[in-house]
Amino acid sequence: MVIIIAVPLSLTLLLSNRYIQNVLVDKATAYISEYLDTKVDIGYIEYKIPATVALNDVYVEDRSKDTLAYIKSLSASVSITKLFQKCIVINGIGVDSARFYLKADSLGNTNMDFIVDNFKDAQIGDVDFTLKAPDIHIKGCKFKFDNTDTEPLSSRRFDPNHIVVDGVDINFVLNYASKDSIAATLKHFTCKEKSGFILSHIGTSVFVSKNRLVVSDLVVKM
Repeated sequence: MVIIIAVPLSLTLLLSNRYIQNVLVDKATAYISEYLDTKVDIGYIEYKIPATVALNDVYVEDRSKDTLAYIKSLSASVSITKLFQKCIVINGIGVDSARFYLKADSLGNTNMDFIVDNFKDAQIGDVDFTLKAPDIHIKGCKFKFDNTDTEPLSSRRFDPNHIVVDGVDINFVLNYASKDSIAATLKHFTCKEKSGFILSHIGTSVFVSKNRLVVSDLVVKM
């Protein structure tokens, strides 16, 4: 019990210090930038009792020195006590006012291939834990995709080679994720495409394992 209380208290005292926050930001951005071989910036971090961390003004550049992603606020609240039970419970994940810019050519090469290449060979090993996240909320976000080998259509018709999706609001639950299976519930998803198409709501439940994919309770409103 003493350890359970002491760990978050110690983290709070450390992370509440502005100097410690600046050091962590500098170390994190330097490490990630070197690992990905691109520019990564984190404006500042916040820590709240008992275990909520927020990264603010996160910027990631692609290899062409164009913006790949900008996130105004990325936060997560972790239940530390569950770590002793081989279960990681993230009580809440929030993504606010994010912008993602994906580019691809006709061969399928994208401006985020370098990130995929860095992580695809990562070895997780024999991981024995369960991950749960009962509240994941992504709001006020925008996604843009461009095929660099084609010109945009002049009309307001839907253009699959040049997509702009705005007003993205997603709320879902990660029921659990283990090394064998994943179960999640999409509670709400809404967005608007530049062509004028509006998706008012999608909700569904999904189960994925090594040999099964189950989608149930699908609701779509336009």
